[in-house]
Amino acid sequence: MPSYSYTANGFFFTTALWVLLIRLFTELPRSITAVGWANMPDNDYNRIVSGLFILMMMVGIVFLRRLQVRFALQQVLMFGGAVLLFYTALAVHTFNQLGMSYTGIGVVIMRYLMEILVAVFFWNYVRSTRDLGKIRSIFFMPALLLIFLISYLQIATSSFEDVQGVERLIGPFGNPNVLAAFMHFFIVATIVLYGRERGIKFWTLLGAQYILLFYTGSMTMILSHLVFLFFIGMANRWYKSKLFYYAAVVIIPSVIAVIIAQADAILARLAVLFNTETFELHSGSSIVWRMEAWASYLSLLDTPLKWLFGLGIGTQRAIFLNDYPGSLTHIFEAPGTHNDYLGILVDFGLIGLMLFFIGLRALLRYLRSLEHIDPTTRYLRYFLYSLLFAMLSENLLDQLSMSLSILILVSFCKTVYLQKHETGIA
Repeated sequence: MPSYSYTANGFFFTTALWVLLIRLFTELPRSITAVGWANMPDNDYNRIVSGLFILMMMVGIVFLRRLQVRFALQQVLMFGGAVLLFYTALAVHTFNQLGMSYTGIGVVIMRYLMEILVAVFFWNYVRSTRDLGKIRSIFFMPALLLIFLISYLQIATSSFEDVQGVERLIGPFGNPNVLAAFMHFFIVATIVLYGRERGIKFWTLLGAQYILLFYTGSMTMILSHLVFLFFIGMANRWYKSKLFYYAAVVIIPSVIAVIIAQADAILARLAVLFNTETFELHSGSSIVWRMEAWASYLSLLDTPLKWLFGLGIGTQRAIFLNDYPGSLTHIFEAPGTHNDYLGILVDFGLIGLMLFFIGLRALLRYLRSLEHIDPTTRYLRYFLYSLLFAMLSENLLDQLSMSLSILILVSFCKTVYLQKHETGIA
């Protein structure tokens, strides 16, 4: 019986990783069409595979029967379920009043449900560092190699997507900002999963990923990654290391050479943000667009009750979405707030924003408690800081990159948690 149980657990764990790997590349047909390689049918594979992944995790959790979740966390999950139900009902009320289709509510619920199930599933199915090794071999490395293959092939063939007059790398995801978010995640995951090895493989993987990150031209994610590196540098006191200054002698001239070589592309990207001659914001600036979007979203909160409770889950994604049935595109057009804090405020109100920061504080305290057992955990905390910075101008909370971040965070913390209890550390 124990052998059967172990085999079944291994089956659910391995299969879930394979399905997640497939889900990661469901936007590939759209990417192939965007760069002009072929005209692929625009099918919504991501929802189909996301549904399969959610079903796989739910069956796996039910099959396991006994969840390894503390009583306090069970209460948190039950409370979270009640909150989700309340805000779903609130969204139905909002969408009904505006005459909008309910589809957007279901889409966002599916995304949040995936994140919750990823946390619960992998906390229960990761039983040792060996399982962390499976995540590396079954999901992480194949995913990274496929991203390398597609992205570097696009670079070699100059197959970029024109975004506001700037040619940008999109990789297999159909959007340069999405590729940048994944590169930021994969770089951090490489440091967490392979950091102890520090061999040629480690540095090659990092170098290849940094090239792709800069090729995306995503200002937000590049700056966010610099925030991550800043915390690493301060914690490791790079400024006191001679190697840091020796490396600077090589890195700084290399960066200057790249800037000179790519001057036209860099200026074109900056021109989207501001006038590069006068440094003034112009009407087509993405910064001005964001400010207008934020003002439009805030105008929706026109009563104290709406400020307190928000408009319901999924509202910020659908209410200004172009071609969405019943959306208020006559006021503004946007696929989201481009600010996760504002997104929480619109969907969940001040109560939701308060709950978010309470949960965030608890998570950061937990990560700190694990750092004296495995110092590598601190990289996850720095990663969270960088995401908090990125959330100022992007919507990341309901994206697939967030589900992957939760997977690595939960899986790694579970191995540290097991190490803590095996050694009897309080």
